[in-house]
Amino acid sequence: MKIIAYFEGEYNPYRGKFLNAIRRYKKDCLIGVVSYMPSNTLQNYLHEHNINLFTSLEQIKDSFTHFVITLLDFNHLTEMYNICNGIENLLAFSRNKHIRIVNGTFRYLGDYFPGYADLIWDIRKIDPEYQPEYFKDELRHKNAQLRILTVGTDSNIGKMTVGLELERVLCKKNYDVKFIATGQIGIFLKGEGISLDSTIIDFSRGMLEEHILNYDNEILIIEGQGSIFHPVFFGTATTLLNGAAPHLMIMCSRMGQKYNRTVPDWPIPVYPEAIKKTEEVARKVIPDSKIIAMTVNTSEINHDEAALFELQQLEYQLELPVSDAVRFGVDKLTLAIEKVFENKIRSVYNSTLPT
Repeated sequence: MKIIAYFEGEYNPYRGKFLNAIRRYKKDCLIGVVSYMPSNTLQNYLHEHNINLFTSLEQIKDSFTHFVITLLDFNHLTEMYNICNGIENLLAFSRNKHIRIVNGTFRYLGDYFPGYADLIWDIRKIDPEYQPEYFKDELRHKNAQLRILTVGTDSNIGKMTVGLELERVLCKKNYDVKFIATGQIGIFLKGEGISLDSTIIDFSRGMLEEHILNYDNEILIIEGQGSIFHPVFFGTATTLLNGAAPHLMIMCSRMGQKYNRTVPDWPIPVYPEAIKKTEEVARKVIPDSKIIAMTVNTSEINHDEAALFELQQLEYQLELPVSDAVRFGVDKLTLAIEKVFENKIRSVYNSTLPT
């Protein structure tokens, strides 16, 4: 796979989440980024990470297999018509070069341009012929499996990244582990998953449960979405806490954050309360479901020593392992998972022995 990403507009770590994920997990595949009107913030980001910038398709000399649209709003679609003579030119270019279009937005390009639908993977689009199921409550009876859900005190706070890092480290330790993607970026990176925010709400839990039941791995790392403390994105978070039937949870947060990032007057509970309320929702399905560790984004603390001190203070306060998964890794988190896993597998094994 060789990737050209498309990005238009002001870059920041939140709007650039898809682009960041490609750079982090598909770095060797990324040839560069197309932006017809590159903002200064995007140019600075690309320069910092030594990523090629193309302002026209003609500038791309290397062959590639996938054109990944990481950010596309209606106003940007209009701009693309004006700047590059229409998105159909991009599609025609892709047809001629046998390039796949990967679209992670809610603007389903296959519907807008049906003549090119065979080229386009609209990641979020659910197959219209799929017959969804209601929630059947079958997962909690699948005992020989440990399901771990990443949860957050806010949206866009690192749940996917933590899940991918946990899978990577546990795989290195030879555990039978699988990351279950529930959002468009994770689905692109892993090649499979369920876009939970595109499901019909009455069927969301059933569709999630049906998808997870397909995996018999001993450990599942399930990608969280939203937050039960977010006034907009609480729905997907609640669906996952019930529909994924998690035995364990890893909470993701941001150091010192007291209010919702996108709804600034919406307070975030203090950690003990956030942990308690999250566990209460999960325990409607798995009675002993619990948060066993936290990862806290410390990027606003400049020095590692100061960041580690703050994390250690949280560990003492919460009596939980706490790390910054990106800055300091997930070893503390995986150790906590391993301990529970070994006890659970031993318990299941013993229960099957003849008396």
